[in-house]
Amino acid sequence: MYKNDNCTFCDKVRCPFLTVVTRCYKRPNSLKINVKSLKTQTDADYEQVFIVDKVGHGLASADQALNKYKDINCGDYIMVLDDDDMITDPQFIEKLKVIKDAFSPDVIIWRGTFSSNTKTLPPKNAWWGVRPVKTQIGSFNYCMSYKLYHKYINVCKTGLTGDYDFINRVYHSEDKPVIKWIDEIFVSCQESSNGMAEANDLYSTIRQNGTQRRVIRNR
Repeated sequence: MYKNDNCTFCDKVRCPFLTVVTRCYKRPNSLKINVKSLKTQTDADYEQVFIVDKVGHGLASADQALNKYKDINCGDYIMVLDDDDMITDPQFIEKLKVIKDAFSPDVIIWRGTFSSNTKTLPPKNAWWGVRPVKTQIGSFNYCMSYKLYHKYINVCKTGLTGDYDFINRVYHSEDKPVIKWIDEIFVSCQESSNGMAEANDLYSTIRQNGTQRRVIRNR
């Protein structure tokens, strides 16, 4: 059941299954890889919302921007996939739908790799399936329901451990969310970007529905 059949922001009659929020800072080459990793999905029931930092206000500001622009995110599930991250499994969205139908989870947590290094798999085995642990889980490791994202995204604001603070608050919340841990690698941090700005720039925050884009606003 979708919560908004006539979304103000979407060009569709209903909101998508998955909203992917991508924070960007002067890394257009990495962003192209990021966007392509979604365009090659076997299931295109998603939207991608871009929050662009043209100046370089830092990670804390980027975390705060997630809360600032939360109202334009309307998918059944919402995840954060920054411009230097990418989806590695073309069946990612398709598999999430299977998980939703089977378990109706509020939160889904999966594996990821840093710079194609399979030896560093967050979350680590010691805490896998137990609880989120600081430095062992990132924003690209999970998605959550529209309700929980909008209720708790304001917690993500520290810049250093904002992604952990967010998922930890949800995990220990009074909502008692149903969490499904999926022992598969779905995402990776791109090796080439190293978190640094590239030569070119981006000027607008845009929303992509499947393969269509339109300008929304500047940050």
